[in-house]
Amino acid sequence: MTTDDGARLAAYVREPSGPASRTAVLGHGWILDHRSWLPVLRTLDPSLRVVLWDQRGHGASTLADGSRKVGQESIRRLGADLREVLAQLTPQDEQVVLGGHSMGGMTILAYAGLAPTEFAERVRGVALVSTAAGGLRGPAGPASAR
Repeated sequence: MTTDDGARLAAYVREPSGPASRTAVLGHGWILDHRSWLPVLRTLDPSLRVVLWDQRGHGASTLADGSRKVGQESIRRLGADLREVLAQLTPQDEQVVLGGHSMGGMTILAYAGLAPTEFAERVRGVALVSTAAGGLRGPAGPASAR
């Protein structure tokens, strides 16, 4: 799928074995890709639709405009990407369960901040694994400032 800034996100959907009971959308951590969720995927109920994607700049996904060169990436941008993944790859009339490891958890929190009403309407549950909700600092300053 392609985002509004031209990033190409590789996405993977495991369709349910019968009628879908629900959809889970799982975001991976920093320097990983969708494959980090495969051991978990094997344990999940086969009636569950599961959406995995490689976050921008990871795995088979690119950054803005299809580039591999780092530019203006931010956690907020990852939240917008998750919003697009939900819009394009999940049934619009269905609530979803979100799971995020590390950066994937930050992505979920960014989505919640970006679209709080939509988040409240679409998301039935959240699992955050080894993540952070703030206090991130680096050479560019606080991550939330972007």
